[in-house]
Amino acid sequence: MSRSDNRRAKVTVEVLTAAGCWRCRRTQTLVKDAIAEINDNRLLYREINILDDIDYAVQLGLISAPGIAVNSELVFPARPSKAKLMRLIRDRLAEC
Repeated sequence: MSRSDNRRAKVTVEVLTAAGCWRCRRTQTLVKDAIAEINDNRLLYREINILDDIDYAVQLGLISAPGIAVNSELVFPARPSKAKLMRLIRDRLAEC
């Protein structure tokens, strides 16, 4: 990776989850699949357990899991369609 690649902006996609939440598992799979399909090295993936990081979940405005945040902004408070998620991720990558 060249030095200029290191300076490129990143897009962080976070799935906010809770233990035992089957909707959360489906959302994790959806996000991982979308990121794999887009296949851009500027994408970063994080899973955040809202019970372990409740302050962050509250800061984002999440009421219940699952949720999806992009660059620390809650963009989907519930599971979106794959098309909507991919469109949003591609839009954010275009802004970089």
